[in-house]
Amino acid sequence: MTVNRRHLLKGIGAAGAISLLPQAAAGNDLPRYVVGTTPGRSDVAQTPAAEVIKKLNFGVIGEAVVGRWPEEALDGLRRNPHVRYVAEDGIIRVEAEHGQILDWGAERVGAHIAHAFGHTGAGISVAILDSGIDSRHEDLVDNLHSTLHHAPAPCDEDSRLGRLSRTLAR
Repeated sequence: MTVNRRHLLKGIGAAGAISLLPQAAAGNDLPRYVVGTTPGRSDVAQTPAAEVIKKLNFGVIGEAVVGRWPEEALDGLRRNPHVRYVAEDGIIRVEAEHGQILDWGAERVGAHIAHAFGHTGAGISVAILDSGIDSRHEDLVDNLHSTLHHAPAPCDEDSRLGRLSRTLAR
């Protein structure tokens, strides 16, 4: 068989990919984190990541990267001026109070009636615009999970999101 440039490059590429496999597997041993950045700067979180699972873009609010980082990289990210927060990713479960099985909102809009008529929402896209929460509200202040991240100031009538939600509600 004649070795040409294409065969040589394929061989080098395969060898390079195989050499990366142990590094990728090692990244799976690290805990998952969410790193929030200023708008347009998710690159500062992606570059040192052992694994990027998902990138989220929240426009003017900023971006977030879900992934795995070595501890040294997390320390550096915490000091980076473009990083808004570094939080360990976790699952939050909401336990039903008083035997509630269905969310109160589903009951309020009569979702069970729609389902009884075969309307399941299949093929429907839904967009939700949420202007945020007031983390100082008396019903929330003692109940917010420690890893919940939100803007330092509540979204109020004068905020950009407050004005946008009023405009869309008209």
